[in-house]
Amino acid sequence: MQNDQPGSTWRVMVVEDEEDNRDVIAAALMFYKMTVRTAANGIEAIELLRDFVPDFILCDLAMPKMDGWQTLLAIRSDPKMLHIPVIALTAYAMKGDRENALAKGFDGYITKPIDVLTIFATLKTMLSEIAQKTVGNGDEQPKVLPATVVQPPNLLLPSSGHDDTTNTVPHSNSIAQNH
Repeated sequence: MQNDQPGSTWRVMVVEDEEDNRDVIAAALMFYKMTVRTAANGIEAIELLRDFVPDFILCDLAMPKMDGWQTLLAIRSDPKMLHIPVIALTAYAMKGDRENALAKGFDGYITKPIDVLTIFATLKTMLSEIAQKTVGNGDEQPKVLPATVVQPPNLLLPSSGHDDTTNTVPHSNSIAQNH
């Protein structure tokens, strides 16, 4: 039986060193019934990718041990992972930062703080654009939009007494930027 929830077939990896940010992003994605795995740095992400193949990766740029730039290079050097869209997730929002990330191989760019109320729509639009761009370039392994992409329902935040805390959206609409 197929789950008709928005995002229910999406498999996502979130690579973010700030625990609070990582938890909020994961909770926002799980709210849409996505399967989410998290890593605190690029080394953990590469290790997780041995057993978990996501539809896309949200990757912070500034992390200890292995930053987002190095993580992207490691992912792109493995033919089994070339097809996975990697979206930069960063507090860097200066002029030229987006263009730089895209020029260096990231498939998309999202600035923090994220808006948990619009993250699904943002990802849906971005992944659709990535898939169209890739197919238009004639790539052998096109990046694909996760299956069962539908419009999200009207979002009603759960009350503070909600029993299932693993799939709740935090009360704030955004997460704090890294300091």
